[in-house]
Amino acid sequence: MSQTELSFSKNGVVRIDGFSSPDQYDDEALSLWTHENYEDDELDLETSKYILDIIGDKFCQLVTSEKTAMSWVKKDDKELYAWMKCVKGQPHDHKHLMPTQIIPGSENKECPSGKHSKEDKDQDNLESQNCKSSPPASQNNEQGSTLRDLLTTTAGKLRLGSTDAGIAFAPVYSTGTASGKSGRTMPNILDDIIASVVENKIPPNRAPKINVKSEIKDEPKDDKKCIQDDCSKLYSDIQYSWICDKHVLWLRDHKNNNNGKLFKECWRQGRPVLVSGMHKKMNFSLWKAESISLDFGNQQADILNCKDSIISNTNVKEFWDGFEDVSKRQKIKNGETALLKLKDWPSGEDFKAMMPARYEDLLKSLPLPEYCSPEGKLNLASHLPGFFVRPDLGPRLCSAYGVAATKDHDIGTTNLHIEVSDVVNILVYVGIAKGNGVLSKSVLKKFEEEDLDDLLRKRLKDSSELPGALWHIYAGKDADKIREFLQKIAKEQGLEVLPEHDPIRDQSWYVNKKLRQRLLEEYGVKTCTVIQFLGDAIILPAGALHQVQNFHSCVQVTEDFVSPEHLVQSFHLTQELRLSKEEINYDDKLQVKNILYHAVKEMVRALKIHEGEMEDMDEN
Repeated sequence: MSQTELSFSKNGVVRIDGFSSPDQYDDEALSLWTHENYEDDELDLETSKYILDIIGDKFCQLVTSEKTAMSWVKKDDKELYAWMKCVKGQPHDHKHLMPTQIIPGSENKECPSGKHSKEDKDQDNLESQNCKSSPPASQNNEQGSTLRDLLTTTAGKLRLGSTDAGIAFAPVYSTGTASGKSGRTMPNILDDIIASVVENKIPPNRAPKINVKSEIKDEPKDDKKCIQDDCSKLYSDIQYSWICDKHVLWLRDHKNNNNGKLFKECWRQGRPVLVSGMHKKMNFSLWKAESISLDFGNQQADILNCKDSIISNTNVKEFWDGFEDVSKRQKIKNGETALLKLKDWPSGEDFKAMMPARYEDLLKSLPLPEYCSPEGKLNLASHLPGFFVRPDLGPRLCSAYGVAATKDHDIGTTNLHIEVSDVVNILVYVGIAKGNGVLSKSVLKKFEEEDLDDLLRKRLKDSSELPGALWHIYAGKDADKIREFLQKIAKEQGLEVLPEHDPIRDQSWYVNKKLRQRLLEEYGVKTCTVIQFLGDAIILPAGALHQVQNFHSCVQVTEDFVSPEHLVQSFHLTQELRLSKEEINYDDKLQVKNILYHAVKEMVRALKIHEGEMEDMDEN
């Protein structure tokens, strides 16, 4: 929201004096938004270029879109901003309010200019290197062929704001004359095609089809072949396997410092990743149910009964008392044992304040810390400045009973939903309820009925492994099919289905085995089934769908993050939520635009620092 300005009247009375505007700022306010602040920076050149290569064009497209949209309402010297006025005694309708971010001065224009100046210099350096090295002509021919194919086959098909244009933020094309070097300050069809070549790595022998959904969700065939067939040679120093028909990467050695290389290649393709053995890095005693109950048993929290979705506020000690003792669990009206879940308690800053020792233990144990850590270089949320209220990305403690002690095994402890950001989930403790054994007959039977990978079945037979939860994961590209399927099932069951109702966003379904089979047969959507063992970290990209069923009582810790590879997907998902026709107003709590702006700003700043260092070296 914009900040209301106050002033004194002639009589010394405080009165409202309009709203702040972008041209009302001082040097201190401007310094918070500029990349000219030369401080010591930990970002290395390679990381800065990698991030900027992925998100830079998306940022410029967004800036241009908003600039053009403003030009529609900006008439001559008239005020651009028409702020909603307050009426005495009348509240504002929350549905008509819009979150607004004011950037002082012209920094939203200067930042893209800084990015392009770096690109131009890099391009000049690259051309100079190419001249010196005299690369084979075939390389240039391939690039030229690709551009010619794209120009001749797609230039005439592009539409304004069309998703088929391969433009992540659907920029509005202006009829004005582009200014600046190479006309890069305004997008045009050639720029978009070139950007698509770079981003999608379209081989010259393929018929080009530029589609933003393909860029986000589908993996290029060449990259897929490289990862699955040739990576045994490329990554021979990494212990890994492929599971779920080679759709999920399993990193078996959490201590290997080279894991990041293979993870990055896999992550670009939007694939889930499993990292095992994380509990070996942690202080196991801190995460025991008994320890948590002893430290925080006197607190109140909301507890969900997964059987009837009823939430009650109760003492958390009652929950922990029944965690590994079925006889101490609550009973529901029909006499059955409740399947309770202590959801997201505590979360975010509360977690850090309440459990500082556990928070520190978690941070030093996170897999792929450059991505998953709150301060990771490739976690774009870490580049938000300190004066921002940070989005609540966790960590969150998620604790729930297992279905092994219940009669109904078609209940989920986490229903099917979609991830707006990237997320890592670590199983830090598995509690075996008395009388159930490590692997009871009912649990073994349940496993046998699942469509499990051979490697997962082998893990089940390993006495040193402790299974805790069953995950069903779906690719983001299947979301529409799954949504349509669930609405169809709801109608079959006589439930009211409103046109704007979204069963995925509402998290109202756990898709059991029978429904999963129908989903495969009727819609061709295959389920990726993963068993989460003690110490397993499951890392999912933004846009992935999943549901979880605890076999035994489990304590899991989740941490959200925003990677450059999936920032565009997060943007689209938050936009979809905001455009929802339902009464609920879904805010962009992830602050995707802020994250994008400040990430680009920090990358440009890091490159300027490096440039200054190189100039100093040349002078010396």
